[in-house]
Amino acid sequence: MTVRDALQDLVSVPEKGDNNSPDADGEKVKAEIEKLGVRLSRCFVEMVLPSVFAVENDLNQMGFWNQVNIGQSTSLSSGKPNVREVTFYFFPIKEPTFRPKALETVYRAVFRSTPDQRKITFALAFPKRIPPVTEAAERTYPIEKITKKLVDDLLEEFIKGAVDAYGSDRILT
Repeated sequence: MTVRDALQDLVSVPEKGDNNSPDADGEKVKAEIEKLGVRLSRCFVEMVLPSVFAVENDLNQMGFWNQVNIGQSTSLSSGKPNVREVTFYFFPIKEPTFRPKALETVYRAVFRSTPDQRKITFALAFPKRIPPVTEAAERTYPIEKITKKLVDDLLEEFIKGAVDAYGSDRILT
């Protein structure tokens, strides 16, 4: 085979029955990405959100300040929203109003998908007042291993950690 033959094979137009065309490959990739997005969103909707809403309900009944933000994206093929991230803010005070600027000092639990949409990362952030730093812990789990019990345990760890962090860095006046 000569160089000319190799180049000719490279630029030759594939026949209609050829599955190696760029359009066919692009469609396969889009379908795979769509399937991963739906699987990820299902995990959030069936495993993560029910536990987050249950904890939020308990905190609301006890009068503690909290907030839940849900990050979504839209499916390219169906136009349906897919959940990609859930951020749970909590501050162990019983105050009906909370200033938006104070979100920097609240405790956060973030459930976020990895860029490849095959895993979910659970991150905790506990800001401290003195010195002003943020302690963070992060763990990543494959979607197949995420269960309601795991999410409940992570949220329990988050709430207990927030209460401990709040109690440990009080300012004496």
